Amino acid sequence: VLASVVEIELRGASTSFRLPNLEMRIASSFSVGDSSHREAYDVLSGVGVPDGIAYGAFNRSDIIDFGHSRFTTSLLLSDGRVQTRGSDVMGQRGDGSRNDGWVELSAIPIQVESGTHHSCALLEDGQIECWGWNPHGELGVGDRVLQYCYNDNPCTYSPLFVEGIDDAYHLFSTSSYNCALREGNVVSCWGKNNLGQLGSTPLAITRFPRDVIGLPADDPVISIVGAADKTCALVESGAVWCWGEQLGRGESIGTPVPTPLIGIEGAVQIAIMKDAICVRLRTGSVLCTGGNTCGELGNGTTEDSLLPVMVHDLTDAFDLSCGDHQCCATRRSGQTVCWGDNQNLQLGIGDPAYVDEVSSY
Repeated sequence: VLASVVEIELRGASTSFRLPNLEMRIASSFSVGDSSHREAYDVLSGVGVPDGIAYGAFNRSDIIDFGHSRFTTSLLLSDGRVQTRGSDVMGQRGDGSRNDGWVELSAIPIQVESGTHHSCALLEDGQIECWGWNPHGELGVGDRVLQYCYNDNPCTYSPLFVEGIDDAYHLFSTSSYNCALREGNVVSCWGKNNLGQLGSTPLAITRFPRDVIGLPADDPVISIVGAADKTCALVESGAVWCWGEQLGRGESIGTPVPTPLIGIEGAVQIAIMKDAICVRLRTGSVLCTGGNTCGELGNGTTEDSLLPVMVHDLTDAFDLSCGDHQCCATRRSGQTVCWGDNQNLQLGIGDPAYVDEVSSY
């Protein structure tokens, strides 16, 4: 039983927990060479975890931030060092091919983020360094000549500076693009932009950071998050502005122009799935909108809703995170509850199934 979780993060079909002593646990339903593992196992103790499952228990007391994806986990330690775990066929470890997992950065990092095959670190001087795979411009290094790895795509095994950014204070990375929140209420994004997920035009790969156009000038952005070709910004007033694919704003279309989500007030956190968006409110309630085939909306049905609906029996959430088709929230008591796709046991509860209402660890 997960009785006291202080941070939870879902990416794809994997889940990470950070416990009160800063120890971190990771469980993933993906195995090496097999993406359909469905045998139950204990995500906290690791009991019964078969060979090949991307599970880890980092028994350290100095993890202050982490980023993880299907193939890579990046840990920011209290002494300012960054260590990565996982595959390195595309430079994801960022250790210069030394195979020790230690990333040599140019300044002290304050945040780490991992996409599917790349990672980035926000440094205390406002600059950003990225490493790993770069077929869609994920590294933000412009036209610099890089090494070539997996399938002859450009990559780097050591960190490189993102071009033109020296004033960032918040960062997120997703599968194939990144965005940074900068001084002056500026949001800049780079990488894949086929569906407008960068909030700019043209809809093409962007290898240099480009500013998002259309966010409210008089309502400062507090945080940004993105996944599955959708990006959202939380603004000071508690509204949520989104752009990219399937916005769930009353129409089933996407747009590169930031547009407010209908029916959202008092938001404090955003989490995005492939087909839905969930928002945690100041009250502790959670609203979700979008596709609901796997129970992503947590309202006891599997009917889609392009307007926000309330997650059932959840009024005291203080943290929220979503993966491909599933979400988990931590209550103020420290208890974790989840809903959505559990076909690969990614929720760590019960039997393989879709869970359309909150279920507890």
